[in-house]
Amino acid sequence: MQERKDNFATEQRGLHDGHRERMRGKFRTYGDKVFATYELLEMLLYHIIPYRDTNPTARRLMNRFATLDGLSLATRDEILEVEGIGEKTADFLVNVFKIYKRLEETDVLFAGERIIEKTSAGDFFVNYFKTFKTGSGGEEQRTVAAMLDSDMRLLAIVEPYAFDFGSGAVQSRPFIDAAVAAHATTVIIAHNHPYGPLFPSQADRASNALVCSDLANAGITLAEHYVVCADEYVCIMNKEVNLKLSSTGARSLSSIDRLCFMDGSYLLRTDEKISVLLDVLSLILKGEKAKKTTSALAERFARLCDVFYADSYVLREIIDSETDIIFLKIFFAIFVRRRTDRFVFGRTHTEEEIAEYFTLLLGLEPVEKVYLMVFDSKLRPKSCEFVAEGTVDTSSLPPRRMLEIAKRHGACGIAIAHNHPSSGVAPSGDDIGATVSAKSLFESVGIKFLSHYIVSSSDYCIIDENEVRYKKDV
Repeated sequence: MQERKDNFATEQRGLHDGHRERMRGKFRTYGDKVFATYELLEMLLYHIIPYRDTNPTARRLMNRFATLDGLSLATRDEILEVEGIGEKTADFLVNVFKIYKRLEETDVLFAGERIIEKTSAGDFFVNYFKTFKTGSGGEEQRTVAAMLDSDMRLLAIVEPYAFDFGSGAVQSRPFIDAAVAAHATTVIIAHNHPYGPLFPSQADRASNALVCSDLANAGITLAEHYVVCADEYVCIMNKEVNLKLSSTGARSLSSIDRLCFMDGSYLLRTDEKISVLLDVLSLILKGEKAKKTTSALAERFARLCDVFYADSYVLREIIDSETDIIFLKIFFAIFVRRRTDRFVFGRTHTEEEIAEYFTLLLGLEPVEKVYLMVFDSKLRPKSCEFVAEGTVDTSSLPPRRMLEIAKRHGACGIAIAHNHPSSGVAPSGDDIGATVSAKSLFESVGIKFLSHYIVSSSDYCIIDENEVRYKKDV
């Protein structure tokens, strides 16, 4: 009898393992947007309930607490009242939502980056190089690169080389790799001449030309290159090399937001963010391994959100378990879903509320994605679906796909939205062209075109008719 029970349990485990792998495969291929909220919760529970079917449990949790917000406010005892929930699972869920609360309270993922201008960047690098001293008290020779988006918002500070930029050994790949990892479109390079001269050498200029050309081939702009000596700097990229003394009122590194010293390099981090990342990893890793993995991820990525959005093959360099990598992505997907689920379909919403929904949905995506929102006859949002991925132009807004979504939901009106991952929200010529094409398409079949939303992590604009309205104007 016992042998029969064991065989049955083994068969059930095998069947269910196949279901889990299919769910994970679907997640790897299509991402989180194709899953209902309870399905994301189902996959989150895989970690704490290793063999039993978690789908019914996830459904019961959502039926009992209605939303992820409702579940987050539930006490441990209330969660234990749900059928299929044991003490370990209740503790796990309580801990997960405590971490989500910390993410929201510290604004770790959605804080705006500091904007760097050329005039202030020179002072920044003067102070940066002063921090590193040799054993005799002199300044160390270093090369540093600031990674920025196209609005000159600082994403990361990295050191591709620990030797002289003009040594002749400089290669472009480390700069390109760092820019890609930080989702940067713009780079500023600086290197120092601790003992002079201040002006760039011919070797400096030759190395700079090589790096500039290779970055451009990769679609990345080298905005400026500073040579620093003591309290002075010059700009290589400026045709008229402009000497500038560091002002006496230059900001100290300690006063620059979200930059701190860590293991000999400057990274976009605070102790609080490292602590949050450690809490997340401690859900799946134990003790010293969680600490080592946290340090490795902190060294590799510029922002905490980059950890969650990184491609799996990049994370695999640090985290050896594919299951753990998917867990991190599902963990973050539920955090984002919790925020977007506060937007209730079937109710009337203002343009600003719709724009904020799209900002939460798309603002942190590392690549451009397009979504279509459909409205009923009273112009209440009914649904929102993924359309395409890639640059927004006529070819990436497939008419048949958009019409299929609209017709399936019986749309009386529609709005489209896409994100600008590494730039501001000002519409490009392609954005305007896509808006005109979409408006003509839908109105030709009797569906009202409402707006085209362009969003970033903290901003948005709305294209309506021939007018473009920005967040501050709404």
